[in-house]
Amino acid sequence: NCSFRLNKGTVYAVVGENGAGKSTIIKLLLGFYDNYSGEILINGKNIREYPYREIKAAFSVVNQNFARYSISIRENIMLGSTADPDEKKIREAVRKVGLEEKLDSLENGLDTELGRVGKVTTELSLGQWQRLILARMLYSDAPVQILDEPTAAIDPIQESNIYQLFKKVGRNDFTIFITHRLGAARIADKILVLAGGAAAEEGSHEELMERRGIYYDMYRSQSSWYE
Repeated sequence: NCSFRLNKGTVYAVVGENGAGKSTIIKLLLGFYDNYSGEILINGKNIREYPYREIKAAFSVVNQNFARYSISIRENIMLGSTADPDEKKIREAVRKVGLEEKLDSLENGLDTELGRVGKVTTELSLGQWQRLILARMLYSDAPVQILDEPTAAIDPIQESNIYQLFKKVGRNDFTIFITHRLGAARIADKILVLAGGAAAEEGSHEELMERRGIYYDMYRSQSSWYE
């Protein structure tokens, strides 16, 4: 009984308690699961009719447990992109996410090797890695951008700042935030609340607060995190 529609040109937040099915929906959209009932349609066409390569190319995803690859900054940003290398586009992504100062401090710039493998490498902080992953998403030409709780390891206020950053620098033509912490949800155009295996509520932050339903209760219980 889970039914909803997502439209291009909108920033969505999908929220709910742990285990509500937020990440499961994303895995379904990405074609990871095939054993389900009902239909998933993209532009009116059943997702099962698309070649997997087309599904993969349609989405750019930052996951909660993202990998930190021991390759260069340049390669990390270009990872997964099918487009030809574009130096100007890479540097623009770095600038937008606020890593330009860090990059300028490195002798090898974009060609700096990351991690602890090798004699000459640099390790980034968690916050810098998160910004680097956002730069990868900005570099991608995928029409749908998904952030699946990539900031769960940091405190709620820092998490809200990261989502605000992405809201500011992202293309915002079709973005989906997945989170159980609602400070990030406020910046979305529309919020989808999952509960009991269904899309229980849908609307803007203001609309859902006025409704005084599930979202209202969740937000009230978390409000002290952001004050």
